[in-house]
Amino acid sequence: MEDMTSTRSHFRECLGGDVFILQCMGLYSMGAIFKDDKPQWHYWETIPFIIGLGTITVAVIFDIRNVYDTAQTDFMMSIEVAAAVFTVALAVFKGYRLWFHRKELYNLLTVCHRRWNILSSRNHLREDSIGIARNTRLFRICYTVAVVGTVGSYNLRPYVLYLKFHLAQTNDSFDFSETVYPAHYPFTLNTPIQYFLLTTWENCGLYFLDLWWIAADCLFAQLTTHFAIQFNVLSGEIRRIEITPTSTPLGIKKIIRQLKRIIREHVELLSYVHAVEEWYNPIIFATILLNGLNLCTCLYSLQYRLARNNWRDAVKNTTHATTIALQTFLFCSYAQRLNDEINGFRQAIYECSWVNFNMATKTMILVLMIHTEREYVYSAYGFFNVNMPQVTVIFSTAMRFFTLLRSVS
Repeated sequence: MEDMTSTRSHFRECLGGDVFILQCMGLYSMGAIFKDDKPQWHYWETIPFIIGLGTITVAVIFDIRNVYDTAQTDFMMSIEVAAAVFTVALAVFKGYRLWFHRKELYNLLTVCHRRWNILSSRNHLREDSIGIARNTRLFRICYTVAVVGTVGSYNLRPYVLYLKFHLAQTNDSFDFSETVYPAHYPFTLNTPIQYFLLTTWENCGLYFLDLWWIAADCLFAQLTTHFAIQFNVLSGEIRRIEITPTSTPLGIKKIIRQLKRIIREHVELLSYVHAVEEWYNPIIFATILLNGLNLCTCLYSLQYRLARNNWRDAVKNTTHATTIALQTFLFCSYAQRLNDEINGFRQAIYECSWVNFNMATKTMILVLMIHTEREYVYSAYGFFNVNMPQVTVIFSTAMRFFTLLRSVS
């Protein structure tokens, strides 16, 4: 009993940080996942979303204005602003998806919790399965650091510049146009108070952008990992089924009941995987479309800054490009793991000792073989396969855009 309680606590350990991020962005009711209780969706949870969406939307509008204004005079600056606009727009879309489809997301997380407890009660959770879940938690921590570092290269810049100006004690005036967002505002800033009020307002938007970006991406890793573990456990179960000449009729009936349960749970798990696909289809579709172009703009800007020994902006571009590449790797690698485990179940059917089964049991095995005959590949709306080969496709697309930009500039 003590081991079962300890095993169940691992779920909160692995997913607690992700739920905390959801609560920080305003979805406080998500904490009910660990209480096996229905969430109480409070009306005040809408306020943080409205604040974050309103702040970032205004900033994006002025960012786009800046792209238009600088395109004719400073092409490189317009490229960098465009890259920032692509990233912000994608994060805002993730926040929109998290908020308006929070109930479906809650149901998926609840399913993961319930299925984890079922495996725990059957003593089917091995150390390697728990280790996989913990590795996903570690990846989320690293990914959070990368995202915060990318966004931090923008939100700390005005304060660093002002601090350097203050310490230099020169007679020159400070350039108050160096704000957090690369935006072109329709007003001018003349005093430090106005400047810090604006940058504080901008950082409020970046706070929510951080949370939306991290929550949507890392929850994909968590959901696919937990469902992959479920399929891995089912594969192990069916491999261990064995009928010997000494098996009693009662033992054979028990095996048939176990097979029926495995078939039922396999169909159920596939329905949950399709629900994950449906929830993430818009996000992954937009990510695949934008990441190649976004990575291209970052690389183009990076080589330009390096050629001019502009190390400050080069570091910013490097951080941005690394995070985009890491985001691509996240979606494709965790989808690949899910693909492997679902298709591994099909292989496990062939590896079980089905030749020793009676006719009724062989018929059930045959049904399972037919049901799993088609190879599963995670896809976004059926247009893009989401797996490790897709990483190569995205990076190749980015390099083609990069070569095109260099040839026309």
